[in-house]
Amino acid sequence: MKFTARGHVLVSVECDAPTGPDALLRFAISDTGIGIPEDRLADIFDRFTQVDASSMRRHGGTGLGLAISRELVMLMGGTLRVTSRPREGSTFSIEVRLPIAAEGPACPARAGAVGRPGADRRRQQRQSTGIADVS
Repeated sequence: MKFTARGHVLVSVECDAPTGPDALLRFAISDTGIGIPEDRLADIFDRFTQVDASSMRRHGGTGLGLAISRELVMLMGGTLRVTSRPREGSTFSIEVRLPIAAEGPACPARAGAVGRPGADRRRQQRQSTGIADVS
């Protein structure tokens, strides 16, 4: 979200029909951020790498986030890919096969959120659409 000053970040999750004890999950995180030039797409997964030095000054960071993410996804037997267009945004896609958990208790309801008036309503709207508005 730090590269998306205006627009949105969309998170989606899809699950293929389970095959035995596991299921294939697909996660996609799309934004309307600054985008990444095609010639830099492979480099952004390298440690301590950013698209350009000016983005590090503006947005901070060490260039480790995507390297760590890719390593974790690979350790889980999955894949992490990116598609992007400069000035239009990027989509990061994760595909991983995970075991189906044995049925357990439902997640407990969150304790009352403390914050600005209307925050719960806005949070519910964002959750229902899957869009985090950062404008």
